[in-house]
Amino acid sequence: ATDLVGFSSGSLRPDSRWAYSVLAGGHRQQRQDLDGDGWTNLPGYRRLALRPRIFWSDNTGTSLLLTAGTTLENREGGTVPGGLIPSGFRFAEALDTRRLDLGVNGQRVLSPGWTLSLRGAALHHFQRQQIGDVSERGRTRTGFAEVALVRTDASPTWRSASWVIGAALDTEGLRVFDVSRFDRTVATPGAFVQYDRPFTRWLRTSTSVRLDHSNLAGTILSPRLSALVKVNPQLSVRLSGGTGFAAPTARLEETAVTGLSPVAALGDLRAERARSASLAVTGRFGGFELDATVFGSEIDHALQVMQVHPGLDPFGPPLRVVNALTPTRTWGTELF
Repeated sequence: ATDLVGFSSGSLRPDSRWAYSVLAGGHRQQRQDLDGDGWTNLPGYRRLALRPRIFWSDNTGTSLLLTAGTTLENREGGTVPGGLIPSGFRFAEALDTRRLDLGVNGQRVLSPGWTLSLRGAALHHFQRQQIGDVSERGRTRTGFAEVALVRTDASPTWRSASWVIGAALDTEGLRVFDVSRFDRTVATPGAFVQYDRPFTRWLRTSTSVRLDHSNLAGTILSPRLSALVKVNPQLSVRLSGGTGFAAPTARLEETAVTGLSPVAALGDLRAERARSASLAVTGRFGGFELDATVFGSEIDHALQVMQVHPGLDPFGPPLRVVNALTPTRTWGTELF
């Protein structure tokens, strides 16, 4: 493998409020059949990446970030030249990706204690996937925009409270040129409010509520709550919990391997609904810092891929996306 990466940053001119950074890379890896069975164990790829950024700021707290990025990659696996699968045929695997994204993040100080923030992003993603004799071309375009008004105390103290109120819009357009049954356009407008308040020197809470409306998932309310307890200057405990959702889609971990051609059209699916909670403890002892976390989540109507019984539709696609009948639960711990 060969990797070549370059980075540069600086002011556009001396004493300027404008600055820049550029990250560029070229990457190449040879395809490898490590065990000599004719099948690629390590895929080969060629990739070019470019990420320029422009910054602007003044001495009042107003700032602006503009960024763009592109990735061009061709990846190849499957059987190596001269290699065959057990049925005696060659089997090709390849994935070509073309990605372009744009982003903006800015804030303007309106007056002491009042700030207007703006964030936005757009993505164009095209890929061609080869799985055996099947070739699939897909294009995804997503957009995100958010505007928020932030209120904080001009002279902050331990009693200072702050709140944020804003609106957002998420859009997604999916076009699968060779499997048109999965083409769709989704628009999800939303509004949110967040309130941070200290009750004492050792207890502070953060509460947020978000309301979204999706043409695939309906109207969903997502609350979140977090409480921070400072036991002493060296020990703190944070308890957090909240909910979220995801609209039905055929782009899952399983279908990334099989492609969408063997998957039936989406039926009447329900949105995934998630609930999560975590308890984190942070302590400092001498020259060491300890971070311990316990977390858990539960997802209702989780999407999964199942095989269609041949007797139900012998000539239709063999796979379909369904909602799980029982909740999907995850829990774990982390210790650093």
